[in-house]
Amino acid sequence: MILGIDFDRVLFRTDEFKEFLDKEIPSFLETYPQEGNYDPEKHAEKLDVDPEKIFEALNHSDEFVYSDVERLEELRDDFRLVIVSRGDPYFQEKKIVNSGVLEHVDGYFIVEDEDKDVVEIDFLVDDRKEEIERVDVPGLVLDRSKEGLDLFIEEALKLKASE
Repeated sequence: MILGIDFDRVLFRTDEFKEFLDKEIPSFLETYPQEGNYDPEKHAEKLDVDPEKIFEALNHSDEFVYSDVERLEELRDDFRLVIVSRGDPYFQEKKIVNSGVLEHVDGYFIVEDEDKDVVEIDFLVDDRKEEIERVDVPGLVLDRSKEGLDLFIEEALKLKASE
């Protein structure tokens, strides 16, 4: 059974990372697009900075991983765990790789416009209800401001028990 796990706001403290970027790159948040996929090159152009400045900040991704991510290890004997993230492929890949979370999962996929079940997942955990509604598999909306990974682990174990 394959569990799909969103990266931003499920495994990664995205809002805090954006605040970090705002300190590193003045006006980052003021000009951050509110709709659509994030395009770092277009954003850098709007900010009148070299895009490399944004990409260099991704070297700090490991500082913004939720502290309980290692709990995913509890599921690895029974499930294949894959990150399914939405966004600019280069930006997301660099953020995911630099975060260090790949030691706790079996791989990752980055989608731009397609649904997150493109990789044949059996279950999706995401912070956005819209993402769960877009896929044709069961899922869990996880609000990390209120919940740790316990809820996800419980739901995954229920899935295993019902097999």
